Amino acid sequence: MMKKLNEVFCDFRMESDLGLSLAAKMIDGQRRCAFVSAFIDDANDELTNLSFNDCPEEEGGRFLNDEGQVVVVSYVSPFQYEDIILVDERIDNYYQVKKDGFWGLCNLDGEEVVPCRYEGFGWFFGNFHMEGCEKARRNGLWGLVNEQGEEVVPCQYDDVLYFQDGIAPVRRGEFWGYVDESGELVEPFIYKYGILPDCLDLDEYAEDVKEPFRNRAPRNRVFASIERGLKMQNQ
Repeated sequence: MMKKLNEVFCDFRMESDLGLSLAAKMIDGQRRCAFVSAFIDDANDELTNLSFNDCPEEEGGRFLNDEGQVVVVSYVSPFQYEDIILVDERIDNYYQVKKDGFWGLCNLDGEEVVPCRYEGFGWFFGNFHMEGCEKARRNGLWGLVNEQGEEVVPCQYDDVLYFQDGIAPVRRGEFWGYVDESGELVEPFIYKYGILPDCLDLDEYAEDVKEPFRNRAPRNRVFASIERGLKMQNQ
């Protein structure tokens, strides 16, 4: 007799728009999560029946959902994660995954692109789109990691913002400096604020803030006041 989804999984979320679904099982008393491929077999296809009726449970199978529909499930990854998070599928292009108490990133194919070695990730609109980097924390300090899992900016700063025009603000203690795309410090820690070029109106900011951008053309996006700009950048 066909098992129900809730008899096998303690949690099951179909994500039709993304192509992958998420499932969780209790294994040795611990909740473990995995990526799965799942679809509703409305036609009760004979080939699908042959492929999955006798399929070992560790590979997937055919299950009934609460509405009595047949759901065909195959496993994309092992049940190895303590948690899987997709914050907002409209803008995210990866999942956060937790293993052995640490977080990493998987792409939308379920492939682990950033190893599970970080305490957490910051949010640049939940995406790698800020020049291909994401904010990551390790040993209590922040850096930037790219889509290949490489630390472009080592996790050694109290705070870090994203790259723009080839530079990124980094903070140690109360003061900010700037690094280039190789992680090299190109401006010392003497600035009061970590300001990005597209947030900068050179006529409105004090000399100590705008110094790194003297030779850079300001963008069109200008905040109404210094206070508003600093608030938005340091939230």
